[in-house]
Amino acid sequence: MADLKKTKIARKNIIRCCYCKLDFVGNTAWKRPPRCPACGGILKYAVKQAPNWKPKIRRKSGRFRMRNLASLPVPVKPNPRETNVEPIPRETNVEPIPRETIVEPNPRETNEEVISVPDPIEEVCAEEEMITDPGPLERLCAAEDSDPVVIGVLTEFPADTDALRAGLSESGADLIELRLDHSSEPGRIAFICSRSAEVAPCPLIATLRHKDEGGQWRWSEVERRAALGKALPSVNVVDIEMAFAESFSSEITSAHSKEVIVILSKHDFDGTPDNDTLSAWITRATDLGADVCKIACAVRDEEEARRLAEVAGSESEIAKIVIPISDSRPEYRLAFPLLGSTAAYATITVQVAPGQLPVSVTKRFLAEHSEIAGASFEEVVSAAREWIRKESASPPVQAAGE
Repeated sequence: MADLKKTKIARKNIIRCCYCKLDFVGNTAWKRPPRCPACGGILKYAVKQAPNWKPKIRRKSGRFRMRNLASLPVPVKPNPRETNVEPIPRETNVEPIPRETIVEPNPRETNEEVISVPDPIEEVCAEEEMITDPGPLERLCAAEDSDPVVIGVLTEFPADTDALRAGLSESGADLIELRLDHSSEPGRIAFICSRSAEVAPCPLIATLRHKDEGGQWRWSEVERRAALGKALPSVNVVDIEMAFAESFSSEITSAHSKEVIVILSKHDFDGTPDNDTLSAWITRATDLGADVCKIACAVRDEEEARRLAEVAGSESEIAKIVIPISDSRPEYRLAFPLLGSTAAYATITVQVAPGQLPVSVTKRFLAEHSEIAGASFEEVVSAAREWIRKESASPPVQAAGE
């Protein structure tokens, strides 16, 4: 390396060695970084402006050579490549300081008992599972100890989808029964069910009531079975008369395969039979594969109503819907859901059965009197009668009592 000599020029830069930290003055326009004349380390770019003196620079074979450079400060530490000074060795085999750890006591070695702290997350999850309310379908199929559901009965199916959506949404019912036997033609039943399923806010019940059971079906039984089969994919529950259950056995099997709830119903418009007959109806519905047994009987006096209430509150393998039919005693319809019936039928637009009250009235009564559920027949009926008397100014209640 040539000797370093000072040469004066203006506005040049100071470059610094990466290793020995020596500073030199020179031009920084190079293709490859130059090497330090002292230790051979790589020189960095400019760190500050240099005094007014100029180095002589020569390029050869693409390498950058610096001549007549002036060294400024003396290196801070010597270069081990040019001196015999050995670098200070690093400390080796130094064991790291162990971190302090918490040692849990062993109950076998000590007499102290280990207290197990319950997980709060598991407790919250368990409480949420306990608080979760069952849905309307679970409450409908509950054999006992369940809040009754209110089923709204719909007999009119407008062609306008928005009108149908409004009628279903504004009803407020827990379930909606589609009385498809009121349809103008059987060919529209599948379309009515599919369109209702798209806009309904709650589960649907498909019913094609036979005329002998108080329905409006005017076509053959073959068409009725075919229409019910087409309705199954769109509904959650089907209602079939117990008297025709054997002829609908394939439809009942298909409903169970599609996880559709089956209600087998029995209607007696002449009066309420004895307890043995009522119990036999429930047993037969169970044998025929019903999930819910529905019994609707006309009550001509309080004795028949009391006998029907005993069946509603009795234990059975399947859930029971027990409905008293009376023109002059609408309080019976309000009282029976609190006496053991799992559901109460109510009106959405048109009253289908005698004594049937609107959905809003029925739900309001059940919400206000839930504390007397399971009380005696006299207490519940008296409360329903008194409530209707106070609400007698309401047009829906007046219409139900007429």
